[in-house]
Amino acid sequence: MDTDQYLKKIRRDIILKRGSLDDEQCRQAGLQALSILLSQPVFKQARLTIASYASFRGELDTKDININLQRLGHTVALPKVCDPKQGLMEFYATSALILGHKGLKCGTFGIQEPQEDPDLLITPDKFDVVLLPLVAFDCHGHRLGMGGGFYDRFLKKLPEKCRLIGLAHDFQKVDLLPKQEWDMDLDEIVTPSSHWIF
Repeated sequence: MDTDQYLKKIRRDIILKRGSLDDEQCRQAGLQALSILLSQPVFKQARLTIASYASFRGELDTKDININLQRLGHTVALPKVCDPKQGLMEFYATSALILGHKGLKCGTFGIQEPQEDPDLLITPDKFDVVLLPLVAFDCHGHRLGMGGGFYDRFLKKLPEKCRLIGLAHDFQKVDLLPKQEWDMDLDEIVTPSSHWIF
């Protein structure tokens, strides 16, 4: 099996397993991950600017994570695809209501997105932490996404100091992911039961 076939199989198997989870399972997984995140010193610093996301189709639920980070005084921004053909997205600061996924609109690929508002746009150079979705990860901090390259392009624009933290269910860990030239490794991965720092 070549690399492309291997990655397609991993995507297919994990997306299928993730899709079998109900909303409450995803919410509990998100709460467990939130507990780990809030125990980390980085989130006890004041006024972080954090890129997060609205969870989708069995992903670990990010609603409670996003709301609680904002309650701590951090600015939390969610992505909106601005150019699907070029694989580009922008991040917009969001209110507590929107972080609870109310007021978001169904956007590209059926994912909930904030509305475009130039006053709330946060450019990549402003982020201190990025919370990333993923399909699979390994013990070296390699991340497998959906294959569209949206995050690969966004991550290359971030300042060097920015922490990259992947969020996932425990079953999304695989033995080894081949690293491709455009891939950027994560600094940390948080699951409901574990925390890896690379």
